Amino acid sequence: DKNRTAKNIIARLVAKQIPAGCSVFLDSSSTNLLVAQELIQSQRFNRIITNMPQLITLFPAESPCELFLLGGRFDKRLGGVVGLEAVNTLKKHQIDIAVLGVAGIDLVRGIVTNFDSEEGLTKHAVIESSRQTIVTLEKEKFYHDGGFSFATLKEVDLLVCDKELTPAELKQLESHAVNVITS
Repeated sequence: DKNRTAKNIIARLVAKQIPAGCSVFLDSSSTNLLVAQELIQSQRFNRIITNMPQLITLFPAESPCELFLLGGRFDKRLGGVVGLEAVNTLKKHQIDIAVLGVAGIDLVRGIVTNFDSEEGLTKHAVIESSRQTIVTLEKEKFYHDGGFSFATLKEVDLLVCDKELTPAELKQLESHAVNVITS
């Protein structure tokens, strides 16, 4: 997997932000597969909600976690369930923390992007259903435009990145009230 070291760093940082007993949405992303592995190793109870079937299969039968998989159209290219049915299922869940992978962020325009409109609509519904939103991305994805804007930075509570950010980047994120954790 591309950027495996960076994603491992991010996964460890994210897992530390997830207290036992809360409900967590992990979207379909390679970083969230690693977050799930961190949660499995922690042996603590969490209610895990996801749109990624592969993620659910990581949890062993003896895991204390409760697992929910969204229903709807499975997009083979994305490896996740997206679209209207997924959104309707999602609205029934009370989510404490959403962890979302992204294609990029644009600090100038204050937007968060991905590559697919249905995936973006699903991610936005997750944000609306969550008390806290964590966005994960490798430093190289700053200023990258995925082509579909699904959220503003004002909708993001915490950004977790693998490398330190510049003072200018931190200032821009602060102007959108986004907290940042880096390695």
